[in-house]
Amino acid sequence: MTPQEIKDELVEVTDGQALLADGFDDALIGHVALWALTEGGGRSPTIVALYDLDAVIETCVGEGMGCDEAEEHVSFNVLGAYVGEHTPAFATVRRPAGGPARGESSPNPRDTTDGLDAPRCETPTSGA
Repeated sequence: MTPQEIKDELVEVTDGQALLADGFDDALIGHVALWALTEGGGRSPTIVALYDLDAVIETCVGEGMGCDEAEEHVSFNVLGAYVGEHTPAFATVRRPAGGPARGESSPNPRDTTDGLDAPRCETPTSGA
């Protein structure tokens, strides 16, 4: 599905209630049902937009931010922005080795030996 098809489906299944993260259309991967408290104290499923967290960070890097700046920006301004029960969700997505990355038709050159994509912005590990 294209991001526009996902948006159209979200409008349909949420009666237009789902919120979208501005500027991250290419990171939109679907929707997910989350359990939310109702006014009466019960719980009900709420459908929200679902984004690929790595793709969100990659978008920020593509707009000129450094890796650390992009990760901090996303952590504070995107993940930290709760705007009600229809706030989008963000997922870390596993991609099998040898398979195409999101939006690619050829094998992903970032594959690692453990079968997961290497993130665009890797956090350095300490030496001890």
